[in-house]
Amino acid sequence: MKTARDPRHQARRLAAGRIYSKICPKDSSNLYSSSEEDLISTLKETLEIENYDQYLFESITGSVFASMENLKAQINRNSRDWSIDKMYKMDLAVLLMAVSELNRAQTPQKVIIDEAVELAKEFCEQDSPKFINGILAGVTKENESAKS
Repeated sequence: MKTARDPRHQARRLAAGRIYSKICPKDSSNLYSSSEEDLISTLKETLEIENYDQYLFESITGSVFASMENLKAQINRNSRDWSIDKMYKMDLAVLLMAVSELNRAQTPQKVIIDEAVELAKEFCEQDSPKFINGILAGVTKENESAKS
């Protein structure tokens, strides 16, 4: 059973923060440091993360950063009312992370979507969990159709 201190959950929290820092304009975020190591340290301190699954964190962030434009296009196709440039940056960070995980299919879809919704409840706007859940449902259907 997942707990709030589960290392995999903590890795996703940290990954969401790292992705957010990458997609935010530099002048609007105080998450920028002189090095990647300093940034991760600042995020861990800010998010009060002591223990996390480093492999999962690196897998998620590496995958997102390697395929950012493709992930954005996939999110855009499944977002009916909002274009990428109009989305809240934290919503987009959570979506990028979740879509990347859905595409890699190494974790059950339900777990990925549940984690994304939990992160949205913690970090995003009030309506964000429903918004994120809807887009991820569309991505899941799109991925299933592509397999057929």
